[in-house]
Amino acid sequence: MNMEKNELKLKPANRMGTLFKRIATLFADKKKRYLRLLLCILPFIIAIGVLGFIAFKEGKDLLSLAKGSTETKEENVISSMNYVLRDNATDLQKELFAKLKAAVETDDADDAEIAKLVCQNYIADFYTWSNKQGQYDVGGLYYVYEPQRSAVYQQARDGFYKYLSTYINQYGANNLLEVENVEISEAKKNAAGYYILDGMAYDSYNVTCTWTYKENEKFPSRTYANKMNFLVIKNGNRFEITEASEKPITIIIQEETQEVDENEAQ
Repeated sequence: MNMEKNELKLKPANRMGTLFKRIATLFADKKKRYLRLLLCILPFIIAIGVLGFIAFKEGKDLLSLAKGSTETKEENVISSMNYVLRDNATDLQKELFAKLKAAVETDDADDAEIAKLVCQNYIADFYTWSNKQGQYDVGGLYYVYEPQRSAVYQQARDGFYKYLSTYINQYGANNLLEVENVEISEAKKNAAGYYILDGMAYDSYNVTCTWTYKENEKFPSRTYANKMNFLVIKNGNRFEITEASEKPITIIIQEETQEVDENEAQ
């Protein structure tokens, strides 16, 4: 005789419903409801506060770096021109900064020589990634024309430095780009008149630079820039880069004129 087997099917437990019931029971007592609620959300408040403080501190440090206002050792500062060498500078960066410091403070070098050294220092820092912390650690900003500094920082952060944080995680900072040598093929003053910028007239200098990177099998450098034309102005006692281009830079120049007051002319 064939007998039918009765299968017993178990319904899955409604775990979510059980969880809600437990939560409701936990807060049923009105006297202890707010205390228990506070204990539940307190860890989240603490976590948000800690993360917020860390984000604020890092953002403040990065903003200071972008503005060129970080603190550093006295021997790494050219105070008369507000140039600063980063604390973790490469050997080349230290060498070029020492030459610039000597040219300004000891040798009384001519303006064309200082303009040349400013460009060399800029290149050695800006195009080196091996001593950078990430996308927001943009080098060379001390040598940029101050009113343009914020725009240059943002452009570099979203351009040349855009994937730096990813590259650091993937290859390690030590294996990334590091400028090994910077040569100047041209450095001359624009003799015919004055360069006009923001309504002001400046002495200006054209500087053409070429550079090489340290050889690295893990992160090839052949696709990255190695030549640039710069326009440097003498802004008071500072020499600042106002333009950088792979193509020759055409500037607007104007002869120096003296305005005569109409009353005095009469």
